[in-house]
Amino acid sequence: MNVYLVSAGATLRQMGRGVGSGAMGEVEIINQVRIWDVCSDSIVGGNSAEEAQQRFETWLKTSQEKHIEVDIKRVVAAQFLDQLLTESGSTAIEWPRICQEATARLETTSLDDFEQGYWVDANEFIRPGQTIASVEALQGQLPEDVRSGLNWAPDKTFLFVVSILSPPRVQAEKPEALPMYEDAENAEDTGGTNPAEPLLALANLADKEAAVMVEARNSVVAAWLWQKFAAATPLAGKRILIGPWCGTVGIEGAP
Repeated sequence: MNVYLVSAGATLRQMGRGVGSGAMGEVEIINQVRIWDVCSDSIVGGNSAEEAQQRFETWLKTSQEKHIEVDIKRVVAAQFLDQLLTESGSTAIEWPRICQEATARLETTSLDDFEQGYWVDANEFIRPGQTIASVEALQGQLPEDVRSGLNWAPDKTFLFVVSILSPPRVQAEKPEALPMYEDAENAEDTGGTNPAEPLLALANLADKEAAVMVEARNSVVAAWLWQKFAAATPLAGKRILIGPWCGTVGIEGAP
């Protein structure tokens, strides 16, 4: 069985009951529809990308609360490389063990993920073909406002999911920037509208060539480790997207 990074964008609808004002000031019970968008990532086991996508779609639809309809707009899948990248080198990845370690890490890691560096655009600071000898050299060449916000303690590492993005498709009009996605808890009521286009423009839903798991001090180090590993491969030079460990579906032995 292979393992894939599967990302899905969906619109959720929930019918509810609310209180409104009727004629003469009386209270009236009215039906309300709440509509919001979600973008969800997961690490999914499957014999093929199609099987992994279908498995994740089924999980996404059945994991919601009762009376929530799930309209999936887009699903993309990228197969994980079979290597775990670390500062000491790469090793064959053992998914059940990694899943168990990731669960243990989440129980002890602070919710403040600023020092992990997901806010940094690693493509800006890690260029293909750059020769950076060490983590210390990498740290020294970063701007102070970036360097000072990241974790550099060698005994404190995190698991990063690095997505290798496909070249963008030619578009008639390219958006200036990709918005940050909101999860269901932070989404605002759209008042019955369906903002499908902003959802489909999210970076998470871009086509991907592959995915790789990296253990590193911060996201910039993770990007550096990836570029070193990929230097002699066809994936060298492609833009990347770095995210945190996400949930798992269909991986035997996972918690």
